[in-house]
Amino acid sequence: MAIDPLTPTTLYAGTGISGVHKSTNGGLSWNPTGLITWPHNISSVSVNPTSVFGGSPSTGTVTLSAPAPAGGAVVALSADPSNVATVPASVTVTPGATSADFTVSTSLVTGSIAVTISGLYGGASNSAVLTVTIPSLSSLSLNPTSVTGGGAASIGTVTLSVAAPAGGAVVALLSTNPAVATVPANVTVPAGATGANFTVSTTAVTASTSVTIWAANYSTVLTVTPVPTLSSLSLNPASVTAGTTSSGRVTLTAVAPAGGAVVALASNNTAVATVPTSVTVAAGDTSATFTVSTNSLTACASSVATISATYGGVTKSAGLTVAPATDTVAIQQADYFANRHELRVAATSTGSTATLQVYVTSTGELIGTLTHYDGNRYSGRFTWPVNPQNITVRSSLCGSATKAVTSK
Repeated sequence: MAIDPLTPTTLYAGTGISGVHKSTNGGLSWNPTGLITWPHNISSVSVNPTSVFGGSPSTGTVTLSAPAPAGGAVVALSADPSNVATVPASVTVTPGATSADFTVSTSLVTGSIAVTISGLYGGASNSAVLTVTIPSLSSLSLNPTSVTGGGAASIGTVTLSVAAPAGGAVVALLSTNPAVATVPANVTVPAGATGANFTVSTTAVTASTSVTIWAANYSTVLTVTPVPTLSSLSLNPASVTAGTTSSGRVTLTAVAPAGGAVVALASNNTAVATVPTSVTVAAGDTSATFTVSTNSLTACASSVATISATYGGVTKSAGLTVAPATDTVAIQQADYFANRHELRVAATSTGSTATLQVYVTSTGELIGTLTHYDGNRYSGRFTWPVNPQNITVRSSLCGSATKAVTSK
């Protein structure tokens, strides 16, 4: 209400709806004078872009109908619903300018939501609509899809159907079992890109566990397996001839992790059998083979070497019996001439470098050494007091043969 100081019966009443009314008779009657135009009101509110993925920002702009006065123009801001998008309480248009920008922050959403961004100044308000949506994924993948708990991580990849907008696209992530496999709360696809990676970390488990990893409305399964240990060690064959080989096999309780499982090997008798220092079970496999080499024996008795394998704090062992490499001995002649007290012996050996000796079978007494004279043939004449009845020819290569003596 205002009173004309020169004419007190002239009154003016301002209203918020129909403008200013004037009375010339002290308020008995009123006539409208029309709306008052205020040059500094808000002309428009806009957002760019007008649609963003939840978690991505947009830029808001307020524009005045005329340049801001001295001291600037403070425009009040609001967003509805405020739990989806937030704006500063106000933005100031600097003196002489007609517009000012502000940031609209958004939250992750589960669907498409329209948010009204409003500005109020000079008794006038204006607004714009910002659409907040979930990212449009085209795929979610994990590599590898199976990992050892507490070991190497799996790498997740989210791929959008279109390139991410300015400010990037924030994709919400979720693990159905964070005690076993954890993911970040979200991953940002950079502006202009269509994909981004994130890390899935795991903890040790006692049994194979499946965990579903979600990215927006896509999901895939990660299998988390126990840390493998050594299950068994076997040798095939378990008995070999000196100088030949046996095949060893180590088996794990679960598949080997990324990078493989290095199983340590050892032999307790390297003079008899040797093994590599280790064998690697390839990633994703449960077993691997290795070669056990054997050496020539200096004695004619079999020897045993214990082969051991160690992995994951577990050691397994297996025995390998190594028999000497023997030649084959055959006796062609064993004649005793009583009148001369002479024993004649002829024999053969498959080992051309062997030394053959003749013994009394019943007592083990050495009679003599045969002479190697042609290829694999040996012979000898020995003076012996009585007919030994049976003789045994033994080879230095561990072969032997026994024959009854013929009296002449």
